[in-house]
Amino acid sequence: MTISKLKICGDSNLVIRKLNGDFAIKEPNLVKYRKEILDRLKGFESYKLESLSHQENKYADALANLVLKMGNTEEKMIQIPLETKERSIEALPPENTSWMQVIKAKLKDPTPQDYKEIKSFMLLNSQLYKKLGDRVLARSVSEETAARESSC
Repeated sequence: MTISKLKICGDSNLVIRKLNGDFAIKEPNLVKYRKEILDRLKGFESYKLESLSHQENKYADALANLVLKMGNTEEKMIQIPLETKERSIEALPPENTSWMQVIKAKLKDPTPQDYKEIKSFMLLNSQLYKKLGDRVLARSVSEETAARESSC
C-alpha cells in the first residue's frame, strides 16, 4: 500500500503560509528546509498543508516533544498507554414516566453527570420550572395539561 494523498497539519500559521509560498522566507537556512520539504512532497499525487489552532494540535505537539526528548527513535521503542474515557449508559425510564419526573428525580438527588441536563431547571413547591432569561421561570406541565389548557 502506498500513500498518494497527504494532508499535513501544523499549529504555526506562519510556517504553513511560508511553506505554501504565501509569505516570503527571509532566513537562508529556512529556504533550504522549504526546498527539501517541497522536493519530498513531489512524490505524492496531491498534498495539502493546513494550519490548526494550538488547541486542535495539542496531542500532535505532545508527541513531537516526546520524540525530540527521546533522541534517536530508531533504537528506542516505548509503549504509551492510551487513556480512554469510560462511557456511561443510562437506562431509559419506563414508558409511563414523563420527562418531568426524570428531571425532578435528578434535581432531588443530582450527580455530576446530571448537571448539564438539570442546570436550567428548578423545583419550587414540588413544581418543576424551567429557568429562562431575565429571572423568568416557566412552569413545566405534562402534555395532557398543555393540551387541555390550550383548548380553553
